[in-house]
Amino acid sequence: MISAVFGLIGVIVGGLITSGFQLYVGWRDERRATKRARQLVAGELLNNSRILRSIALGVHTQALHVVGAIFSTSAWTENRALLADEVSPDLWDRLVIAYVEMKYAASWASGGARQSLTTEEVARISRAASQLEALRDELIGRQSAGIPVAGNATSEGPVASEALEEAESR
Repeated sequence: MISAVFGLIGVIVGGLITSGFQLYVGWRDERRATKRARQLVAGELLNNSRILRSIALGVHTQALHVVGAIFSTSAWTENRALLADEVSPDLWDRLVIAYVEMKYAASWASGGARQSLTTEEVARISRAASQLEALRDELIGRQSAGIPVAGNATSEGPVASEALEEAESR
């Protein structure tokens, strides 16, 4: 009788340990997937901000229709379900708006070849790039310090003013 009780206790304890371990592994895998989703979307935001900066600096003004085709939204499309419960409602709203605006920018850029951008367009594009970089930093939990661009210390200020000066000189 005592051996049967010990056997039953062993089965119960073994079941609890197995269930607990499976819960832990599931939690860990979900956490890794969420971290991976954050990194992929953050990388996509960085890539798209670089594209916007190159447009603002006049690197791609001769072939904007090609630039519109290289804006990427695949990481967002594939990973937004993982991020929906993991980010604050405010960050979520700003991410959704940013991706809608990126689709608009891709559509605008694909609209045909342009010879130059107006000063207002350059300023707007530079602001959009800065906003994407700030969203990226917030998404991966980094203090928004800006990303060096073309040898400048931050992604704001000097780059935007250089782009504006260049656009004004055209």
